[in-house]
Parts: sequence; C-alpha cells; structure tokens
Amino acid sequence: GIGGWELEVATQTLQWTDQTCRIHDLPPGHRPTLAEAVGYFAAEQRPLIEQAVQRCLDTAEGFDLEMPLITAQGRSIWVRALGAAEVEEGRPVRLAGTFQDVTERRAMAAAQQRSAEVMSSVLESLPCGLSVFDGDLNLVAANRDFRRLLDLPDSLFDRPHVSFEDI
Repeated sequence: GIGGWELEVATQTLQWTDQTCRIHDLPPGHRPTLAEAVGYFAAEQRPLIEQAVQRCLDTAEGFDLEMPLITAQGRSIWVRALGAAEVEEGRPVRLAGTFQDVTERRAMAAAQQRSAEVMSSVLESLPCGLSVFDGDLNLVAANRDFRRLLDLPDSLFDRPHVSFEDI
C-alpha cells in the first residue's frame, strides 16, 4: 500500500498516485491542491511538514516523517511520508516521494510494547528469583530477586548481551 506524490515547484502543482488517493479515502485520480494535502494533517503537525519541505527545497535534503492524518472520510490514521528534491542546474524543480499508511504497524508496535511492560511487571512481582535464557544461553529476562539472590552486580547487566557463562 505505498503511494507516490510529486510536486512541481514552479507551479506548486501536486499529483498523487491512485494509492495515495486511496490512503486519503479519496477516489483514484483526485488532484489535490497543496493546501488541501497539508490540510489532512493536524494543525500542530503542519509546521513539521512545511519545515521539512522548505529544508528539502533549500538544501535538497530529503525527509522521512511519520505523523497522524485525518482522511477525507474522517478516519484517523498514521502515515509515513518520504520526499526528495529533483535538482536541475542547482535548483530544485520537483519534489517527489512516497506515502504509506503505517497505522497497523504502529498499532502492532504499541501492542508489543504493552505486552513487554506486562511481562516485566509480572516478572518483578514474582516472590522468587527468575531468569530466562534462550537456546544460545543468552539471558532474555531476569527479575531483581534473581540478581539479589545471586548477588550479581548491576554492571553485569549494563551490556547489551549477557550470557549464562557471564553469570
């Protein structure tokens, strides 16, 4: 579900692919104005978009933004917009990029985060020391009682990977 977009700098003419139209809950072939396109974003997000586009025009530095959007049908979604400048004779003549609905990915990441927080809370509440190692004998999880019962220094757990052998 990745759409595309293109902005002619001189005329400020914006074109969307059919997929970008669908992401916005608009019929394929819809030709938005620049103001309409920016208007789908929340007011507090618009300065971020405008700054990214201006930086792209000034320096030809591309952008990669994730932000909330309200579609033409009033649905709240999250989108990822990437953009880059096409430069001719040292001046940007066109901005082009991609547009993707990332709502589902963000929801899955949030659910995974909540699940990890619940697991951590359960581990810390157990009335015993507990550790979990993977098949390669790397520590995956351990609670405070595990560390306390074995009198393990906190510095041991400061590194990214702790193995059974380290303990």
